[in-house]
Amino acid sequence: MARRGQGLPLAQLREKVERRARWRCEYCHAPQRVSGYRFHLEHIIPKFHRGADSLSNRALPAQHVILRKRARLRGSIRKPTSKSASLIRASKPGMTFSVG
Repeated sequence: MARRGQGLPLAQLREKVERRARWRCEYCHAPQRVSGYRFHLEHIIPKFHRGADSLSNRALPAQHVILRKRARLRGSIRKPTSKSASLIRASKPGMTFSVG
């Protein structure tokens, strides 16, 4: 069985992230159960930017959020700075997030 962050099997890691997110996209708050698909588990700070494989560096985003984020980051290969690495996950309604 694949093991990820904090020595947890992937299934347990996914369950912890889904519970933390209350089964909603952690950015736009769309509910996973009505989306028609299971949200992906992603790294907030990508591993290729030296992001950790820990629970605190994981998010549950909806597909449209991932596509928008990738389009913005495409072609931007650089080391993360304190500003670009300060992603604030929106885990409660009314909170905001920013990417650098």
